[in-house]
Amino acid sequence: MEAYEDQKAVIGGRAPRLSDMVKMLQTTSSQNRTFICIDALDECAAEYRVKPLDSLDQIAQKSPSTRIFATRRPHF
Repeated sequence: MEAYEDQKAVIGGRAPRLSDMVKMLQTTSSQNRTFICIDALDECAAEYRVKPLDSLDQIAQKSPSTRIFATRRPHF
């Protein structure tokens, strides 16, 4: 969250980039057991679903103690 707060202070402020969030989660989850919950994965358009899933894979590869839980509706 510190990275996010730092960015809010920048003129015009912006949300953290996906690459920044991946690095932050890799760092955090490499030191502690971490649970990541993604809700309503089916609500993300199919063409945009790949990036977040690839990012979660990167996090899991560097942090084997990380557990990822994703939800979706049955029709997905």
